Amino acid sequence: ETKHPSYFRSIQQPLEEPLLASLQKYGWNTRDAPVFIQSFEVGNLRDLRRTTTVRLVQLVSNPALVAGGGLTSIAEYADGVGPEKRLVVPVNPDGSLAPPTDLITRAHAAGLLVHVWTVRVESEFLPAAYQGDAGREFARLRELGADGVFTDFPDIAVKTFGPVAPPQK
Repeated sequence: ETKHPSYFRSIQQPLEEPLLASLQKYGWNTRDAPVFIQSFEVGNLRDLRRTTTVRLVQLVSNPALVAGGGLTSIAEYADGVGPEKRLVVPVNPDGSLAPPTDLITRAHAAGLLVHVWTVRVESEFLPAAYQGDAGREFARLRELGADGVFTDFPDIAVKTFGPVAPPQK
């Protein structure tokens, strides 16, 4: 993830060029590399699309970005979308789950991968509806068609999504 790329560019410390140089050095500056570059900012992803074939993911916390034709616009420069998990499965104030949205279906229809963030096991982050079982949240996202998840608990994610294939040499 490129964190705050506009800020770093504004202080003459751009992130993208060193990142791409490092990927090139290790032979991972290709579309089939086991790499995704992600950002909450649109501009740097649009710029990256012109300079690399590495898969790009538009991170999303604002539902307006994926409303209407938003996903079609994202598909012009990115290969995937990374929505905050409550944009996929909303949570009511009491911790119960609201019906899932159609975000994953619409993203797939636009040709985008979907990597939901961030699935955590701590009670303050895990909706009460899952009764303390984070595996149920991972499973729900998988059932809804998520292609992947961001998590600090890969052991649980692997049980649901399967292991990540090692890089091909």
